[in-house]
Amino acid sequence: MENLTAYFDNQSDLELAAAALREQGAVDIKTAAADSPDNGFMDGQPHSLQAGALEHSAPLNRLQVVVESSRRRQAEDTIAHWGGKL
Repeated sequence: MENLTAYFDNQSDLELAAAALREQGAVDIKTAAADSPDNGFMDGQPHSLQAGALEHSAPLNRLQVVVESSRRRQAEDTIAHWGGKL
């Protein structure tokens, strides 16, 4: 299993990416909106920031997805297609 965290500039792109990842058979998907009170994942699970996230001055929408190892590249391509940054 592979765990990927991506950052999106807007919520609608994040939702489109999440929908595409669900169709591709993602094992688990968690999201966090930039305007959430604690900026944590919507399911309340703790998270860790990747180093690249600290480069952004404005809060970003986050998506964390778990995929099978054989689908990692497909998931990365899907995230990139919708404007996500790993």
